[in-house]
Amino acid sequence: MAAGGKVSRRFHPDTREWWVVMDGQIRFEIENQEAFVATKGSMVQVPMQTIYGHGDHRRTASLRFEVNIAKTKTLYPKDVEPPKTPGINWIPVKLGRKPGPYDHGNKPTSISTS
Repeated sequence: MAAGGKVSRRFHPDTREWWVVMDGQIRFEIENQEAFVATKGSMVQVPMQTIYGHGDHRRTASLRFEVNIAKTKTLYPKDVEPPKTPGINWIPVKLGRKPGPYDHGNKPTSISTS
C-alpha cells in the first residue's frame, strides 16, 4: 500500500479475511474492537460479516499478504461509497447482519515472535 493509502470500510458476508504484515505498519479499524496498529510480522483476521477498514500508519508504504476465497463477495456499509467499477452497478440492500465472533481462541491480531 502506498504512503497515504486506505481501504474503505467493508465486510464479507460469507467469509473471514486475514492479512500478514510483511513490512511497514497498518492501522486496522475492526467493528467491536479498539483500533490498533499492526507491524511487520503481525497477523490480523476479521470474521465474516464484520465491518473493517485499514490504512497506512505514519504515512509510509506498507506491504501485506492478504488471504480470502477467490471471488468472495464484498459489501459496503450504507455510509460508504462503493468503488466505481466498469460493468458493476451497486444496489442498496438491507442485510440482517451480525458481526462474526472470534471463536476457538482466535484474536483480532497476533504478533509473530520469529
